[in-house]
Amino acid sequence: MGLQLLAKAINGCKNEINPQCWKNYLENTKNIDTILGLGSFDGRGDFKAGKVILKAIRNGQFVKLEE
Repeated sequence: MGLQLLAKAINGCKNEINPQCWKNYLENTKNIDTILGLGSFDGRGDFKAGKVILKAIRNGQFVKLEE
């Protein structure tokens, strides 16, 4: 997903090699469409997206993995 976000930032900065532009782009873009669903960066720089549910196959059925 990190590479996907970097590609979006580079594209949003007109393909320039400009890390400050990439940072600003990602900080100010809301509801970025990713493989985890729509997400945005919070004030700490952490990416917040939809809930991830891990599952495993047991006895031929998908079951939710518990912590």
